[in-house]
Amino acid sequence: MLIAISTGMRYNEIRTLTWKQINFLDKSLILHKTKNEESRRVPIQGDALKELQLHAKIRRLDTDLVFPSPKDPHTPYDVRSAWRAARKRA
Repeated sequence: MLIAISTGMRYNEIRTLTWKQINFLDKSLILHKTKNEESRRVPIQGDALKELQLHAKIRRLDTDLVFPSPKDPHTPYDVRSAWRAARKRA
């Protein structure tokens, strides 16, 4: 949710985000699979950047996904129920 609010990225762009797309030095994300099929650079800063940096320290090494499913590391984590609950609370 923090990444969505901080970057304006779409749900599926976040779900399928890989570590290779994150440039910590440049403080940006490179999105290749966008809705309009054009690559774009997304700046990332503040708390979202800090959380990704912390997450990188404890990441799973058996997948390149930033948010893998706990059951299958090669499948993106499905956060729809948490997403719906957060929208309802907001």
